Amino acid sequence: MTTSAGLVAALSGSTPQVIALADGVYDLPGGQHFVDANGSAIYAQHVGAAVLTAGLEVGGNWSQGGAVVRGLSFDITDPSKTFQNAALDVWGAAGQNLQVLDSTFDGNWVVGAGIQAYQPLGLDAERLQISHFTDAGLFVSDNVPVAYGASTPAATVISDISVDGVSRPTPGSSNGTAEAGLWIGQPVIDGVHRIKVRNVSISGIE
Repeated sequence: MTTSAGLVAALSGSTPQVIALADGVYDLPGGQHFVDANGSAIYAQHVGAAVLTAGLEVGGNWSQGGAVVRGLSFDITDPSKTFQNAALDVWGAAGQNLQVLDSTFDGNWVVGAGIQAYQPLGLDAERLQISHFTDAGLFVSDNVPVAYGASTPAATVISDISVDGVSRPTPGSSNGTAEAGLWIGQPVIDGVHRIKVRNVSISGIE
């Protein structure tokens, strides 16, 4: 795959696709972002050389999930090109069992979150570099209260994550509601390992 239009077309099909992105920049007009609602796998042919300057939404109500995002570089300067103000937003059945691997995320101090996983079930997040966001580097929570001891969706593993820079324009102005490097509100079956967080204005790990 070599063009943004080609990527949009591949993602809009009715069945999951395996998509390899050639080196280059993949962009969309303001107010638009890429959408994977069918559990497609998106790989960079060369790690870090396929650059998305519009965000990616992995979400939908009907897919069985299992999407893969691997080797991509997100570099977003226009928040209107995101869904829910995140470089990668994850929700619904289509967001289950997502793998996010070997990727980088730069919000250029204008995007809220690097990865915002409102669907945490089965999330596998490994070897990621996340920088320059205003609310959270990696947010993993469905934000649904449950009774003590009751079942709740669990991520699979979160490891080898580097977060450098999470702050509002006025540092600390979120009063603890944001500006966190790593924010996890779910169990993680295989644990959280090898985390590096620097230059955040409220909490390194929430």
